[in-house]
Amino acid sequence: MTEISKIDYKPSQDNVQFLGLDIHNPVFFVSSLTIIAFVAGALFPTANCNKATARSTTRTCSMPPP
Repeated sequence: MTEISKIDYKPSQDNVQFLGLDIHNPVFFVSSLTIIAFVAGALFPTANCNKATARSTTRTCSMPPP
């Protein structure tokens, strides 16, 4: 038979309460920084993009030379 080991760990013992939310520090900060980086990359691209004109609603982009 298997024995159940007794440990002192309690679920969410390492979490932080912030604004009424129960946050696990490493997971929350890594995921939030990743999301912010992707959103910033989508909103502020580093490529040279021509603005859309009245005739065309698409933008043409070219990457800067290395």
